[in-house]
Amino acid sequence: MTVYTTLELLKNGTIENKLFESVKNPWGGPDLTLADLLQGLLMTGDPEAVEAVRQTLKLSEKDFSHQLNQTANALGMFATEFTFPCNENTPCISTAQDMALLAESLYTHHAISRIWGASHSLTLPDGKILHTENFFLEKSPAITGVYVSPKRKHIASSAAVLSENPKGSDGRLRRLLVVSLNNNDRDSLRQEISSLLLRGYRDYETLKLYSDGDFVANVPIYKGEETDVRAVVPQTVFITMTTEQMLTAGAKALEVRVRYASPLIAPIKAGQYVGTLEIHAGLKLAQTIPLVAQSDVDEGNFWKRFRDTVRIALSQEILHQ
Repeated sequence: MTVYTTLELLKNGTIENKLFESVKNPWGGPDLTLADLLQGLLMTGDPEAVEAVRQTLKLSEKDFSHQLNQTANALGMFATEFTFPCNENTPCISTAQDMALLAESLYTHHAISRIWGASHSLTLPDGKILHTENFFLEKSPAITGVYVSPKRKHIASSAAVLSENPKGSDGRLRRLLVVSLNNNDRDSLRQEISSLLLRGYRDYETLKLYSDGDFVANVPIYKGEETDVRAVVPQTVFITMTTEQMLTAGAKALEVRVRYASPLIAPIKAGQYVGTLEIHAGLKLAQTIPLVAQSDVDEGNFWKRFRDTVRIALSQEILHQ
């Protein structure tokens, strides 16, 4: 969270620091860049590096904790509470789901973290070499540790690991993010991650349902120059299902429903929310995706507005009889 929060503050211009400015070296020796500090932290999970980042940001321990939690809330990590320092007396609390969300956001929004997470080592200005705690990299360069925490006093072994294009993927780009928390030691962590990766690639498939901007449905518009507006998805939509679901249910495995509030009144601007796409897998609601207007719909002339006012009034009267 420290790495993600710092990169977000840099991107938003909230802090005056620059990624390649000189900062204090927590591992001894001459100063290093903030980029090297963040990379070293991501690779090792070193608490001294976290403290060095806090000092670089010029935040008190209380303000630093507040900033971490504020960033977590913005990501939707509502089951998470960060404290600084994070130890037995003031433990940090989170869930695997929240940590997966954090790891995915770091990977997606800050591309430089992909390079850091795939690095075996980092050479500091004085020649000292930091080695990654991601022991999965030794087995395969396709297994990138977004974050791996070694077991230290009062801290269990945990990991969020991204695996890309394993053997047998037939050229398809497949990514799987696995999170395992609170293992007793490295061996149990290794076994847990390996088992989850195997099950994920063997038992699940991810399908692309819509690309960004794809048309989904026409939504009725009242009092406008047009009688409806094309509703599109503002993002690429994927769904992950078990192989068993797909084989047994076939075409009935997925059901797509469009819901919208009526009456929807003009004017409507392109990109404005106009409804919701519901994706059902079996009998369960799997995802809800907002739908937005593909183009503007201007307000209609007097007669169109008058006609639709009457239509709405009559519809409401019928509904309430």
